Amino acid sequence: MTVTLKFPIYIKDSNKWNLKNMGKLRPVVLLVIISFLMNAAVNISCVYADPIKNKYKNFELSLGAEIGSFQPEKSSYLGTQIGAGPNVFNFVEVGDNLNFNSAGINFGYQVHKNNISNLLFRNFIGLKITGGVEQGRADQNKNFGTLDPMGNNLLIPGVGVGPAGAGFLLPGANNQITGARYDAEFDYYKFKLGVESVLKMPNSAIILTPSAGLEYGRTITDNSFAGNIPFFIRSFSYNTKTDVRTISSTIGLDMSYKINSIFDVFGGAKYAYDFNNGEGTDSLSFTGIADQVAKTESDRNTHSYGLKAGVDIDFNSPAIFTIQGNYKRLGNIPVLKVRDGSNISDFSYEDADIFSGTVRATFKF
Repeated sequence: MTVTLKFPIYIKDSNKWNLKNMGKLRPVVLLVIISFLMNAAVNISCVYADPIKNKYKNFELSLGAEIGSFQPEKSSYLGTQIGAGPNVFNFVEVGDNLNFNSAGINFGYQVHKNNISNLLFRNFIGLKITGGVEQGRADQNKNFGTLDPMGNNLLIPGVGVGPAGAGFLLPGANNQITGARYDAEFDYYKFKLGVESVLKMPNSAIILTPSAGLEYGRTITDNSFAGNIPFFIRSFSYNTKTDVRTISSTIGLDMSYKINSIFDVFGGAKYAYDFNNGEGTDSLSFTGIADQVAKTESDRNTHSYGLKAGVDIDFNSPAIFTIQGNYKRLGNIPVLKVRDGSNISDFSYEDADIFSGTVRATFKF
């Protein structure tokens, strides 16, 4: 059986082919690839119906898609002052719940135990070399319409550099903000390489898989907040960008239980120690004033971990299909510290949660 899939894609301007466009097309491309591989799996299963041959197919390739919610720390913008009281810099808080999706390709090569004579023991099944590539994205766009300080002074803090680095104070009662808008983009890439040891528990259908590895990742964020103050004939725009490169050492443990010849249930945990190298800029544009730009960096190391659980579905063919739920706690998400105008803008690494679901197809050769 052969199925041919054709999806014409028209690109108006090849020079504008960038990460945003890739993010929009990723679900379509992913469905095309999964459909193609599912069709290929049916054909392969006909060719390799011999169970003796299938026994020694130790190379696997998996393709997965993930979707969920990304929940970092909130970002704070602007401030207010009541009379001669203290300045409070949390007039607008946003950015704590972003739509998240990712796609990845992973491979594994299992060395049969008969080829590792020095490591043989009763419950040892094999050693698996693993690797993969993953790309993810989270974003949020929010229109606030009109923001009203309710008669209080409106504070537009600067980034702490330049002649107007402290920012601006616009007194009430006509300092309403119109057309306020927030945009956030979070993109990451990850390359993984590791090793797994596959162990079968005595007299049971339980398999344990301890693992260790290294990952190289890059996280890029771009957040902006802008608005107009019509009474003062002024506009402002904040833009914060960060670029963090990370090398992580990881350890993990998975456990699976075979219910029958078709279904396996599994769960797992993973811990990562992150060596981070990040830099970025925070800028403010304000009508009539030269743009302020502050540079910032941080090399602090962090911790991350994740949990997963799901089911594998195997129809006795080279294709295994997986449905999986995930929880991830990332410790190296760059978040700008409170911008108050009296200090130069700086960011820190904060925790963020990801709640997501994954579908995956794995093919063995």
